[in-house]
Order: sequence, then C-alpha cells, then structure tokens
Amino acid sequence: KQHGKIRLATHNQNEHFFPEITLGDYNIDMLVSALMMFLGAQCDILCDDLRNLGSVSSDFNKEIKRCVRHHKEILRFAESCNKFFNFMMLGQFFTSAVCLAMALFRLALVTPSSFQFYTLLCSIASMIVQIFTYCWFGNEVETKSNQIAYAAFKSDWTKQSSEVKKILIIFTIRTQKPIKLSTFNLFYLSLSTFMTVLFLTISGELGYTRFSFVSFGSALSALNIDMLTSALMMYIGAQCDILCDNLKNLGYSTTDDYEKELIDVIKHHKKILM
Repeated sequence: KQHGKIRLATHNQNEHFFPEITLGDYNIDMLVSALMMFLGAQCDILCDDLRNLGSVSSDFNKEIKRCVRHHKEILRFAESCNKFFNFMMLGQFFTSAVCLAMALFRLALVTPSSFQFYTLLCSIASMIVQIFTYCWFGNEVETKSNQIAYAAFKSDWTKQSSEVKKILIIFTIRTQKPIKLSTFNLFYLSLSTFMTVLFLTISGELGYTRFSFVSFGSALSALNIDMLTSALMMYIGAQCDILCDNLKNLGYSTTDDYEKELIDVIKHHKKILM
C-alpha cells in the first residue's frame, strides 16, 4: 500500500510538473522572439526615418542626429538582450541538440508507422521548430540592421553641407557592422547556425548508428558490384550481336559505299576490344 501511494503521488506530481515546464519553456520562447521582433521593428523604423531625411522638416542636421541617437539606443537594447538570454540560449541549444540526436537515434530503432515512430517524429519536429524560431528572428535582426547603411544613402544628402556629410559618413561606417545576437559569442543566432546545428546533429546520429548497419551495407555493396559486373558483360555481348548483324548486312543498306561500311565495322570492333 505504501508503495502504491508513493507511485500515485509521483504520478500526480508529474501531471502538474510537466505542463508547467512546457508552459514556462513556451513563454521563454515567445519572450525571446518578441525581443528580437522588437529589435527588427526598430531597425525598420530607423531605415524609414533615414530615407525620409529632409522631407519632414528642413533641418537635415537635427534629423540625422536624432537618427544617430536612435541607432545608439538600438545597439544598447541589443546588448541588453544578449546579456539577458545568454544562459537561456546556451541551455536551450544544448538540450535541444542532445534531445534531437537521441530522438533521431531512437527513430532508427523503432518500427516504422508505429505509434512510437510518429511520437518521435512530432518531438523531432517540435525541437527543430524551436531552434529554427530563434535562428530565424536573429537572422531577421541581422538582415534588417544591414539595411540601415543603404537607407542612409537613399536620403537627400547631396544638397547638404560638408559638416552634415561628415556626420552621415561616420554614421554609415558605423552601421556597416550588423547587429548580431549571440550566445556568449560562441555562435550567432542565424540561419547558418541553424543549418550547422542540424547538420552536426544528424551527422553525429548517423555516425553513432553506422555500426548497426555495417553488415547490411556490406551485403548491399557486394550486390551492387555483382550487378555492375553482370551489366558490363551483358553490354559487351550486346555490342557483339550488333557487330555481327552489321557484318551480315554489309552491302544491303541504302548506301552503296561498301568500303565505308566495312571501315565502320572495324572501328566498332576496335571499340569493343578497348
């Protein structure tokens, strides 16, 4: 009875514990995504302000200085975001990569089209989507921050004074360095990072399960070699049949050049021997 009570208490605790973990993980994902979306939106607003420099008011110098301050605030906010989710991103990427590798390994062992097979597929898809979400929004921030320098160039800067042009040049040089969200500067949140994590996970899983399929691979390789050898010999035999047929029909073709046909047959025989 005591053992049954312990099992029941553990089961009830798990029923309340796992939904809370799932909800907390989901909230963290949404928070990080929202922060990166906000960064991307601020970059879009800054680009729009830079393109319209001089059109809102006649004081181009004042507007460009306001854009410089806006860019500084964006950089400060991006740095704060990096410090905020450094540990979260590191833990998330590490656990997701490990779980993804284990799920892929387990997927190779279960029976296809079974309930466990589809359960593992759903787990793998959810982990891939989770990693992809971070990398996608991080890549969007980097892409949009790259457009700031081009937006400044599209402004009406040619008619401005030398002082304003110098400010714009310095600002453009600074904005050529994109905003990259990273995890302790170990890796950046970008689509290339997503592909790298996915490739390393799948290749590691394949390397781990390779020994389970050595005998099958060896048998398949031997079968392929046998089929290739047989096909080559069949091809040589077919070419000999074609050559014999051409020799039998020498002089019966539409062309009257017997010598030319004989030369072609000799060349064909040489190719067969080679």
